[in-house]
Amino acid sequence: MLTPSARRLAQPVLRTVARALARLGVGPNALTVLGVVLHVPVVWCLAAFDTTWAAGVALALAGAFDALDGAVARETDRTSPFGAFLDSVVDRVSESLVCFGLVLHAQRTGDATLVRWAIAFFAGSILVSYTRARAAGIGVRTQAGWFGRLERTLAIGAGLLTGFL
Repeated sequence: MLTPSARRLAQPVLRTVARALARLGVGPNALTVLGVVLHVPVVWCLAAFDTTWAAGVALALAGAFDALDGAVARETDRTSPFGAFLDSVVDRVSESLVCFGLVLHAQRTGDATLVRWAIAFFAGSILVSYTRARAAGIGVRTQAGWFGRLERTLAIGAGLLTGFL
């Protein structure tokens, strides 16, 4: 899983950007909501165009906010159970939007295989989330799965940018 290593590598940049955003008065929950709103252009690009690179660029931009909300929360000491809940729900909504966009793109281009992969991606995404939530509900800490949100976003983003879905 790349996530722990990626977080360590990105920490200095995230901390710098988070401090700047905090000085501007941007709150972590606002960034969380902005992150999901920025996934709408991903859907639109997938639904409207035969090529996918624009959706890949839009996904990269939207994905940046997934890391920034938590960094701003930690930097401003505004972490909260509600913020964690909101982030978790918004992450599922964002991934669902990407899956929906992939299905729309597949429908537009007549790619039945992509529909199957999008459904598998959606199911895997939801199962990882559910597994972690269920484990937490019974008091077990887990990092279940070897293909977390970062890895899924990177794989989809690379596929969108290269056109190799």
